[in-house]
Amino acid sequence: MKALGRIRSLPLTAIVFIITGLFWIISSILSESSLHTLGVGLISLAAGVLILKGLASGYGWSFYTAASLYNLILFAYMAYASSILIQIGLVSLGVASIVGYLLAAATYLIITFKAFYRVSSAPAESS
Repeated sequence: MKALGRIRSLPLTAIVFIITGLFWIISSILSESSLHTLGVGLISLAAGVLILKGLASGYGWSFYTAASLYNLILFAYMAYASSILIQIGLVSLGVASIVGYLLAAATYLIITFKAFYRVSSAPAESS
């Protein structure tokens, strides 16, 4: 019982970033995507670690926001690119890919709105 009390809950956003980072890194290593997605995978992992370490303010928050925008754009592009599968006749694979990438893009859209809302609603510092 005491061990369960010591385990702190992981923020959902950090888990999403870590899973996304692993997805892009594995995709890049298995040659399922461009080698450039290795970079977004490492950025996503770093954003997840920053959130876990509690560095979600200042530069950490800027990094987190940039990583969420990067993932949003990349997942939206992948959903668009998956439409080619439908055009060549792989309808079930194309629909599954589009739905998966759109769900990921929607998740990052929510994370991005959350990040921008937090920045815009922060009280102004007086000097």
